[in-house]
Formats: sequence, structure tokens, C-alpha cells
Amino acid sequence: MRNKVLILMICTLLLTGSNSAVVWGSGAGSATGSNLVTVDTINLGIHKETTGQFSPLYSYENPFKGQDTSKGVTIEFTAVSTWEPSPLGTIFSLMGSGEHEGRLYFTPASYLGYNAANYGGFFDANIKDYLLVEDYIKEQAAIKIEIVPTGFKVFANGDLAYDQSILDDELRATGEFKSTSDFTPVLNWIANADSLYFGYGSWWNNVNADEAYVELSNIRLSLADGTVLFDKFVVDEALVKEASEITESISMKSKVSLTIPEYTGELTSALTGTKPVDYKGFSVIPMVLIIVTVILILAILIILRVTKPAIFKRQLVKLRKSGVE
Repeated sequence: MRNKVLILMICTLLLTGSNSAVVWGSGAGSATGSNLVTVDTINLGIHKETTGQFSPLYSYENPFKGQDTSKGVTIEFTAVSTWEPSPLGTIFSLMGSGEHEGRLYFTPASYLGYNAANYGGFFDANIKDYLLVEDYIKEQAAIKIEIVPTGFKVFANGDLAYDQSILDDELRATGEFKSTSDFTPVLNWIANADSLYFGYGSWWNNVNADEAYVELSNIRLSLADGTVLFDKFVVDEALVKEASEITESISMKSKVSLTIPEYTGELTSALTGTKPVDYKGFSVIPMVLIIVTVILILAILIILRVTKPAIFKRQLVKLRKSGVE
């Protein structure tokens, strides 16, 4: 029955022209349909939008939904950076709606965020004023995130990057949760969230600003007892190819448009949203020329004044030697 329902959902999505590159359903299932394939790696830096906000390309039903998450959950993956890390981009996110409104996400800058008003509030770990604190992925890293009732741990390549104690450090985190908080509400929310996204789902999804620029592989979502709920990407191959071509086109246009703007006499602050500053000045070149000219004239006059008596004396000596008085 489960397989029949899954096949029906797949067919429905294909017939309605879904904009998602993945099939809603079991992430561990095999590909079905003309364009659907199972892949090991996905590129999180691509999307179909050219301006404004980009929409999700890789969307799944939350594999933790309805599961017993009371003892904990684990999220693992390998991330390979293809560009500078975006602190506000998204590697993965879980999102809920209605009374379960909220989200849990991890960014390319190793920032773990959680926000669900009805499930304990929020926390932002390894981020300060929306800026990178510590990049644990760098060029490449195997990331493992464990969330249990007493807190969480984030590992990079087998080493502990940080845990819930980071929440007590105001220079590296913020939020209503602290190191001694009960994280049971977070686990309850995870079991009620609706959707799982890759490359989308933090608060920021702006084109040419918040892309993850990460190649993601070795995905594995599991319960504390080791039960694996998700370990494969099923994607719409044609849609991913189209998004790749669009993104490449945007990238090339951006490179071509990088020209030095013509000076208009107005200096604008580099900070977005600030008022322009009127530039009122004058050229110093004429003043410099005047000063140099005056100095040259004074120098000539001084030279003439100093050398004139010596010339007069030499002429007087010559006249005396010739017998002229």
C-alpha cells in the first residue's frame, strides 16, 4: 500500500508539472518516472530564479514526521564548498507550518539555527550579528549533527566543533535556549515539521546573495537508535539541468557586468540603505600651478640679485686693466 501511494504521488507531481526537483516521499526510495533519478550528490548553488527570492529546488517530506524522536536524531552529510561560505545560506532545513510553525537549519558557515515559538523559542549557534564566527567546513568536511534532550553536538570530520555550551557565549550565539535548557521541545517539533529542504529554508533566500555554493553528498538522517530514515536524493534530472543552465547564465552575466561606473559627482555609502553623500569639492591643480609659478619667479629674482654685483665687478676690473677709468 505504501508503494502504491508513493507511485500515485509521483505520477500526480509529474502530471501537474511540479517545480520541485525531488519527489515528496521516502528519500531512500528508488527513482521512478521518466526524469526522476537517484543521485549521490546535489549542487546547492543552483535554482531557476534570476532575480528576487529563489524557490526550493530540492524538496522532500520530513522523514522524521510521525517518528519517535524523543531520544534524539542525527543528521549527517558531506559538504564540499564551491565558493566562499554564505553565513545566511542553507545546506538543509526542516520547516513546519500552522501550530508547528518553525524551522531548523544549518548553513555553509556552520551556523545551526532553530526557531519555533510553540516549541521553546529559538537559538542561533556559531553566528554573531549575521556574520561568520567559525567556518568548520572550509574546503570540505563530513558534518554530523546530534540533537538529544540535553542539547546538541556538531562534529566536523569526526572532531567536536561545538555543542549547546556555545549558547552561553554572547560573542558566538544568541537565543532563548542556554546550555542547561531542556531540548525536548526541539525534538518534539522535529517530529511534527512538514518539509525537508536542501539549499533552501533558512530566513534568507535572495538570488546572488544567499546560495549555499555547496556540493552535498553522503546524506543520512536517522533516529538515536540507528534507524535510517533518509539516505538518498531522488531528483528530476531535467529540472536540475535546466536550473544549472539558468544559474550558469546568471553567473556569466554577472561577470560581464562588472565594470567601473562613471563618476557622477555623488559618493554613495557602501552600506545598503544609507543616504547618499553629496560630494562638494574643487580641483587643487590650478592652485598648485600658481604656487609653482610664484616660486619659480622668486627663484629667478633671487638668482639675478645675487649674481648681478659679481658680474658688475668683473666688468670693472676689465675696464681698469685696459686703462679706462
